[in-house]
Amino acid sequence: MDPLAEFPAMIAGVTDRVGPVNRVAYNMEAWGEAPRRIVVDGEVVRLEGVRYLDPHTVFVSGHDWRRKILLVVPPDASENTAQAALMSAASEAVRDEAERILLADETGCSAPDGAVPEPRGKATGAGR
Repeated sequence: MDPLAEFPAMIAGVTDRVGPVNRVAYNMEAWGEAPRRIVVDGEVVRLEGVRYLDPHTVFVSGHDWRRKILLVVPPDASENTAQAALMSAASEAVRDEAERILLADETGCSAPDGAVPEPRGKATGAGR
């Protein structure tokens, strides 16, 4: 996955929830390299690649410390898996790990092979 291709639209999409975004933290093994800063809608946003974040999440924070943890649905996930994951993540009751959400299909059952589709690019096993 390419941070420079994906992050500007993601940042623009969450500003109504967190205000102007000043920081995005992401799993560097899943996303690859990116510059330390980018400008989105005239705002400087600090990008922080780390190893400790779940590769299926991105942490976004605003200037006033409002923040969101976003679920990243891998691009090769099936439509049913993606929709079920988004419905589960949107539920007020969910307090689950991203990987567990992505393993569930539309009925809430685990995927038959028990594997979450890996993001494109580098392997994501490090940092978990």
